[in-house]
Amino acid sequence: MKLCEPCKLAKPIHHVHKRVHPERKVLHIFDEIHVNVFMIKPIGYNKHVYRIIFMDGAVKVRWAYTLKDKGNPFDCIKKLI
Repeated sequence: MKLCEPCKLAKPIHHVHKRVHPERKVLHIFDEIHVNVFMIKPIGYNKHVYRIIFMDGAVKVRWAYTLKDKGNPFDCIKKLI
């Protein structure tokens, strides 16, 4: 197979077939919640240093709350539920 001059210069993209491993699907809301706690820089307007993010596995909705210290995320969990 011969390529024309512009095709040779453009270096066409080669398609690579990747194996996709099937993941377990979450079908119902609140079946699986992912939680991440991390430090915010710069400090928030209300002097909160940490943020906690909840993400639903089924619909990929995110909720975010800020915390003064990392040790007490239970109040945020109560707000979410």
